[in-house]
Amino acid sequence: MDFLLNIDWVQAIVVSTVTSFIFLLFLTIFRPRLRISRLILYRVKKDKNKAPILKDGKEQRTYTIKVVNWTFRNLIENKLELRIVKPFGGGKGISVKSVKIPLKSTEVLDFPSMISKRGRKNARYAKVFTINADLEKIWTEDYQYLEFRFFSKHGLSGYSKLTVKLFTDMDVIQEGTYGYGRSLNKKVF
Repeated sequence: MDFLLNIDWVQAIVVSTVTSFIFLLFLTIFRPRLRISRLILYRVKKDKNKAPILKDGKEQRTYTIKVVNWTFRNLIENKLELRIVKPFGGGKGISVKSVKIPLKSTEVLDFPSMISKRGRKNARYAKVFTINADLEKIWTEDYQYLEFRFFSKHGLSGYSKLTVKLFTDMDVIQEGTYGYGRSLNKKVF
């Protein structure tokens, strides 16, 4: 018990507080940070004569979602999915049923950062993901919503993060294309 009297308690508290602060800073800096567009944009598919391609009397559309890597390092082992969520039930609680919507690509092995040489070249830190379904056929009720999930792992620290974006209003589906680079907005012509 005499060794407790020989400890400089003020110094011990200061050192442990600084160490905890550095650890929290490390957790914050070395965790994946993504930005996901608030819009889902579509383009009408056209044939070689620039006429809209029709199926069952309706224009064929290609829907896209844009994601930007805001981390200072590459992200690895990235997985993504899009789901339509339908709340149901009532009374004391509401349950949800979700159905997966097919994407053209569901995995990205390497997602370069903005500051890396590979990332800056052709803005590879920004990716546009294509949805392989007609959203207007799937998303038919106001109470439904879309849930976009992006699971990523930091290339240096190995910390993981699941980023979820909810699209609760059908007005997020608009015609257009995304701006170049880190812009998540619709390109204005």
